[in-house]
Amino acid sequence: MVHLLEIMDRAWEGPFASTNDFDLKILVPKLRQVVKKYGIKYDPENPLSSDDDLADRVFKAGIELFAEVGVYCVDTSRIIKFTEEEILEGLAEAPRCPVFGEGNDAKALVARKPESEVEPWCFIGAGGAAVSNERLFESILENYALFLPLANSITTPTIKEIEGRIVRTKSPLEILACIRSSILARDALRKGGRPGLPIMNSIASAGSDTAKIAGSQFGLRPSDGWLIGTMAEMRINFERLNEITYVMNLGGHIVAETAPILGGYCGGPEGVAVANVAYHLISILLMKGSCQLTFPIHLHYGCTSTR
Repeated sequence: MVHLLEIMDRAWEGPFASTNDFDLKILVPKLRQVVKKYGIKYDPENPLSSDDDLADRVFKAGIELFAEVGVYCVDTSRIIKFTEEEILEGLAEAPRCPVFGEGNDAKALVARKPESEVEPWCFIGAGGAAVSNERLFESILENYALFLPLANSITTPTIKEIEGRIVRTKSPLEILACIRSSILARDALRKGGRPGLPIMNSIASAGSDTAKIAGSQFGLRPSDGWLIGTMAEMRINFERLNEITYVMNLGGHIVAETAPILGGYCGGPEGVAVANVAYHLISILLMKGSCQLTFPIHLHYGCTSTR
């Protein structure tokens, strides 16, 4: 697996490109090329294809896309690139069964292949939706713990206001909101009788790396899911790399989040499918994820399904 220090070297020394050139001269043409090369076609009458050959072709296209395009570091205007050999090596060394949570609530997150008989992981929660105050935040999480016994993990809301003051990113109020989120979430799960239940979106109130790292000291655990996202499309910045560096040295689990956009630079369903494969590879090699959270979204509707 490529070391984080080597990744930082590539972020400083990789091929230079302007933002527009990366998007329009590198990413988009290559994505169109591999979609055509591997004969990837979307059948609207069969949105959940079980065609193994199609799956293999999409997978190969995703590897080629990632190897040829890389990931754009917006802070340096450099491209972080990986060879196909490094990609395959990273896949071979990827985490298999990371254990989230503690005590009676600890459980391994197992990869479920098609037609698997393994019970699915029950991943529930507010998913970062905003709530108006701390009391509501705590009440929601306590009731998750009390009334959702099948839950294997939860996600927390975002605190919109602290004592009537709007939380603004990169302000002291953001740090305070993150501190309060960590304290209240842990207290709520304890009151609900499931103190070891993992929080899988770290701190939803955090917009900056500083606030997430500071707030985590007040309740997050290495066994929680530290949600860290890329930027569309196939970009990363130093704030996210800072978070990755912190969590890796903490020994925590990174939940690598990606959201390719249908109708954007990825184009239609074919391009989104290939980009999604590339994002999973990015999640392993660049983001050092223990697992991946992907949700392709529609450019206009902002949701994961319009059917």
